[in-house]
Parts: sequence; C-alpha cells; structure tokens
Amino acid sequence: TDTIRLLQLATPSVTNNGPVCSGTDGKFQINGGTPGDIISYSLNNGPVQNITLDAAGMAIIPATNITTPQDIKLSLVTEGACTSVINKTDTIRSKPLPLAPVIANNGPVCAASDAQFSFTAAAGSQISYSINAGPSQQLTIPASGTAQVTVPSVSTVQTLTATNRSEEHTSELQS
Repeated sequence: TDTIRLLQLATPSVTNNGPVCSGTDGKFQINGGTPGDIISYSLNNGPVQNITLDAAGMAIIPATNITTPQDIKLSLVTEGACTSVINKTDTIRSKPLPLAPVIANNGPVCAASDAQFSFTAAAGSQISYSINAGPSQQLTIPASGTAQVTVPSVSTVQTLTATNRSEEHTSELQS
C-alpha cells in the first residue's frame, strides 16, 4: 500500500496597527500561516507581491507616510507545489492632524493693561507658543475649544508665536 498525504494549507489573517496619525508609518501583520508559506498580496490595488512567513508563521508589511486609507488584499497562500486562494483584506486609516489654532487678541490696549491672546482649536490640541521670542510654553486646549494667555501690565508691543507641527502662527498686540 501507499499513502498520499494531503497538504492542508493554513489560512492566514491580516491585521494592522491603525488608525495612525496622518503622515506616520503603519504596518500590516499577517498571522496564522505555516512557516515558509509564501503569501501573495497587493497594496492599494497595486501589483501583486510575495512575502514569506517567518519561523512563527507571520510577516510584517510596512505602510509608510499614511495620509489616505491604505488597503491590503491577501490573494494566495503557497506551500511547496500547493496553492490556495485566500481573500483577506484590511485597511489602515489615518487620523487627521488637528487644525491650526486660530489666535486673536484684545488689542490695542492701554499701556499697563493686560494683553490677552485667545486660542481656538480642537479640544485636546497641544500648542507650543512663545511671547516676544521668549521661552517656549505648552498649552492644551480644554473641552470648550478655547484657551487664553494673559500677559500682565504690558508697556510694549507683545508678539505671540504659536507652533503647531511645522506651521507657525503669529499674533501681535500693540499697547
């Protein structure tokens, strides 16, 4: 007698580490395969590519600089001469960057009066700012969406510069 062994291919799954902040990297993780399996996949309906599962039966596929949804589709699993169709998909989404803060002030003000700068931005946004090119300070926008910075008893022009990522915003108040 002779026995023919039937090879049962594992059906791997795919997950991701999203959503990620817009402009940052993400990754798709393939799990549940047999070490050495070759997985055929495409990113964003692009060309079919292959990746080999490691000794733990997994593989990582990077997705870089994500600003729009990134899709992956697993199409085939191959082990030796056997191939099986799989249809697994996943998407990494990006979280939008917070909107730049809107800065206003209560100027012009009389000498020796308080200068007040108001920020309007998404609740929870963290803003770095400096007054008259002084040391950088941090401000977290409360749930109301507005926050204020007061400079007491001003006698000269006050300039507040706020930085939100790579954007800079300036408000100038004269006394």
